[in-house]
Amino acid sequence: MLKTVVIVLTLAFGASAQTAPKPWSRKGVMIYPYFNTQMTYEPTLIPPEGNPQVLLGATRVWKMWYSGSGGISYAESLDGLLWTSYNNQFPVQLFCFRPFVIKNGATYHLYCTKGDVSIDHYTSPNGITWTLAHAGVISGNLGGWNTSGLNNNTSGIVINGVLYLYVEQFPIGIGLYTSTDFYTFTPVSLVIPGPYQGPTGPFKVNGLSYLWIGSNLGMPTTNQWGIQRWVSSSLTGPWVNSESGYDFVPETADEGVGTPFAEVLDPAVIEVDG
Repeated sequence: MLKTVVIVLTLAFGASAQTAPKPWSRKGVMIYPYFNTQMTYEPTLIPPEGNPQVLLGATRVWKMWYSGSGGISYAESLDGLLWTSYNNQFPVQLFCFRPFVIKNGATYHLYCTKGDVSIDHYTSPNGITWTLAHAGVISGNLGGWNTSGLNNNTSGIVINGVLYLYVEQFPIGIGLYTSTDFYTFTPVSLVIPGPYQGPTGPFKVNGLSYLWIGSNLGMPTTNQWGIQRWVSSSLTGPWVNSESGYDFVPETADEGVGTPFAEVLDPAVIEVDG
């Protein structure tokens, strides 16, 4: 059985990244499925902080939430490479997948999808005990341009009290929604049209914003996917492929090379200590 695994990617992203992005470096598999019937995929992280729930006694830990068997699992790490999962990967939130977690003040906010149709909003004081705050904060064709009614992976950033949430609405494209209260969303526009997946970011460097998204390597005739980096001077776009190519493509057996389903998708990008 082919297992989906989480891959950690690292990048030195300095001031020159606008014109000369440095290549990503593979560091290996971080989390294997606990059982052969499980998968681990779609990670979301926040910058390292205190209040660990797994590595008790540590002062500063990395925190990751990811899709697993039956829901969303949680793990912690001291260095971003070696991870320990909470409760043997048993989900901290059942029956919701494709997580995006962002922390505002002392509250963790989780956005995840059920049936790839609606996105629910959960809150937590510690990252492992979640309460459904608002169901269906994004649902159906709220934006009008989302004729598919599908809502999948999300990612976003808070700027001046406004949450900018980018939503995969496959195969229509990546849509942008905004909110000032983290649950009442206003559709802005379809910022990246086309069959793209798994937005992560945006990540701001020197006045520019960057998004990483999944793109079909042989669109639309194959099911092989890689990761592109897109750039914009505004969170609302227009967005363009910053390298006119791919930052990361499948290269190893665990990424499906040699099969019809080779893919690397759904990355998580955060800044740690510069």
